[in-house]
Amino acid sequence: MYCKHCGKELSDEAIMCPDCGTPTEKGSARKPERISGTPQKRTCAVTGFVLSIICFVATFVLVTIEMCFGRLGTTDTLAILPGLAGLIFSIFGLGEAKKNGDGVARGLAITGIVLSAVALFYCFIIYAVFLSVPYNDYYDYYY
Repeated sequence: MYCKHCGKELSDEAIMCPDCGTPTEKGSARKPERISGTPQKRTCAVTGFVLSIICFVATFVLVTIEMCFGRLGTTDTLAILPGLAGLIFSIFGLGEAKKNGDGVARGLAITGIVLSAVALFYCFIIYAVFLSVPYNDYYDYYY
């Protein structure tokens, strides 16, 4: 057998040409193998992503509803705790993804970090604005 690229004579079992590196028909027919035999672990990245989605929805739905009805602070833990947990898990997941070279886990972790950060920032800004405005008993008395 001869190399298609450089014309050098090859053995029949050759997967690629030793001179130019061009794969032979036998080598190109093989499926690429995984580098490691174990599946990639994405637990931290996936957990962080899911908690970040929960935080994002809880923050923008619950806090906005509370803001409209004037009772801010009753469900703040439903928005803040998953956000902090999602941020922490996503940061650990990003470290695992970089160590393992897993692009999917890296994307999930980065998305989790961004979603958690945006939701927590929104939550803290809303609370800062509402805490800076003095409470008025007028609303409780007449409504």
